[in-house]
Amino acid sequence: MRSRAFTLIELLVVVSVIAVLVGILIPALTESRSKARSTRCLVNLRSLETAHWNYMTDQQGWLIPSTHSSKSWIDILRDSYDPALLLRSPQDTSPYFSDGGTPEPNSGLYRYTSYGINLYLSPDGTSHGLPKAYGKLDQVKQPSHWVHFVITAFLGDGAVRDHVHPNLWWHPNPSVIPSRAKNEVQINAYGGPTANGQSKAGYGFLDGHAENRAFSGVYDSGTQNSFDPSTGQ
Repeated sequence: MRSRAFTLIELLVVVSVIAVLVGILIPALTESRSKARSTRCLVNLRSLETAHWNYMTDQQGWLIPSTHSSKSWIDILRDSYDPALLLRSPQDTSPYFSDGGTPEPNSGLYRYTSYGINLYLSPDGTSHGLPKAYGKLDQVKQPSHWVHFVITAFLGDGAVRDHVHPNLWWHPNPSVIPSRAKNEVQINAYGGPTANGQSKAGYGFLDGHAENRAFSGVYDSGTQNSFDPSTGQ
């Protein structure tokens, strides 16, 4: 019996079907991988907050300071509470990490962590020009409402700091606020445009939990945000 060969039209149809399937599957796989990385980043943030709670317990409720103190919070939490802390987000594409990267051009410094502290929740916050900062847990009402750890900007001077300055983000035009915040926080680490209120990232909260939120969900205005506890005290 003579075998029947595929015609050119049949082959073109098969190739076209495969191309369509690939076009559907690749974006789905890309999105799935991105969600998996975001989930791992949220785990990192929760681990940081757990280590921080252990620190506060040992320090009679004092919140951990930023690097402007004698020892960085990175060293304190890792050395004393959790040597396995993962300080690099799987979403982080910054070229400034010390393990094979290059220094940030303006400062000449390396990046050692993807995460930073909200200076409103730091004992040394006022030394950075904040009119008021909160150094102890019992000074803060509703800890579950206030952002403590953020994902710092992947590029620029903000990429090599271990803290952020939310007091500098306010602007009378709300649409300008994301463009200011993006210099310190990677507000689209989990997706969206670089400077847009609907872009998403992970945030660790003072009570110990972490969430994936749109930037507008944590900072809407100078009086409606989840960074400055005086707006809700």
